[in-house]
Amino acid sequence: MPTLRFRFTRSAPRRLEYSRAGYLLEIVRRRHETIPVEEWSLQARKVGVGTVCVIASALAFRSRLQDALDRGFEVEADTPAARIMRRLVRDGIAVEQRNGRR
Repeated sequence: MPTLRFRFTRSAPRRLEYSRAGYLLEIVRRRHETIPVEEWSLQARKVGVGTVCVIASALAFRSRLQDALDRGFEVEADTPAARIMRRLVRDGIAVEQRNGRR
């Protein structure tokens, strides 16, 4: 599946409001599903429903996730994560980078 590359230029808002739904953007820490290490994730939680969309993640340290958010990370195209990131680009909070550019 094709991917898109984004990076944050400003701090992400805590909440996004769409005409039909609201999302809470949050950084969470949890145990990785298959290996015994912590995983940090930036996720969007749909208000009222509780469904979660993981936008970016990194193993072991929160600083690794922050580096990825600042330098760039990939998101699969045509996913909820890609739609949220494109919204943040329109709002001037993130930029879309060309694929392959690090």
